[in-house]
Amino acid sequence: MTNPLEDKTLTRGKLRQLIELANTHVTPEQTQTDAEDYDWQQPHRFSPDNLIALDTFVKRIAVHVAKTFDALCQGDFEVSVTSATQHFACTIAQMLPTEQPEHYFLPFATTDNNHCGFISIPPESAPVLVGHMLRDADIGAREDKKLSELEETILTDITAAAIDAFADALKNNAGPVIQRTSQIVKGKWPLDFNEFENVTSIALTVNHPDGNAEIVFTVLCETIEPALGIKPQLSQQLTTEGTRNMIMRHMHEAPINITAQLSSASMAIGDVMNLSVGDVLLLEKKVDEPIYVLLNDRTCFRGYPAASFGKYAVVIE
Repeated sequence: MTNPLEDKTLTRGKLRQLIELANTHVTPEQTQTDAEDYDWQQPHRFSPDNLIALDTFVKRIAVHVAKTFDALCQGDFEVSVTSATQHFACTIAQMLPTEQPEHYFLPFATTDNNHCGFISIPPESAPVLVGHMLRDADIGAREDKKLSELEETILTDITAAAIDAFADALKNNAGPVIQRTSQIVKGKWPLDFNEFENVTSIALTVNHPDGNAEIVFTVLCETIEPALGIKPQLSQQLTTEGTRNMIMRHMHEAPINITAQLSSASMAIGDVMNLSVGDVLLLEKKVDEPIYVLLNDRTCFRGYPAASFGKYAVVIE
């Protein structure tokens, strides 16, 4: 080691050298990452493969709806998929007062009377659909979009037929059987979903020379999962002992950091700055004393240095 009688004054230059030396042992921060943004306000129930199946399924729904409108309104209709998005039920409910106060809703349910979704019609699309049904383009083109009682009855028949088309697409793809209700509602949340239930909104555009209209199916994700090839998960009732065993199993699999600490030593900054290759550091421990084994930075065991298969090791005493 260097002569201890030399000047140990910590100058600005020496401090800069010390900082530069310390920086060589610090892993630089990653300025760019490949991680994608995760939107916590949207559910991620479907995997990438499920989303591909969902895209295929909604296109089949569009085909069924187009055939229904062709037969019901005696016209040449083309139905295209606008979007298929996942939401929490509370997010859709919050949109109602500001974005959908004049929308028309018709709920539908499974055969065991569990409500699972609804169809919504925007106010500007409602008279267009009624005009298609009555073969009167002037109804859809009028400035006053408010419907009369008779026109609301006709709109109910149209939306009911659209739900039947959705039900056929669901049934033909191994999905559950659903049935519509008979009462259309306006500007009121039609179903009692839990806040964080996962729902999928499927927006379709009904294209026709006399006017285009939009219809949106909002359905619980679990209802359409069979149509996407997702098998239902059977719920399992765990006993107290089973829960304890499961917790213990996960605890046993949890990784922790293990550190074998040889020893430590205290040195002045000036001595550290003057260290060079070949210098010897005296540790505060005898060679025959045990070393400490730390688990997550806490001393838990004592042991002795050893070797195993050509690698350094510690024998726990």
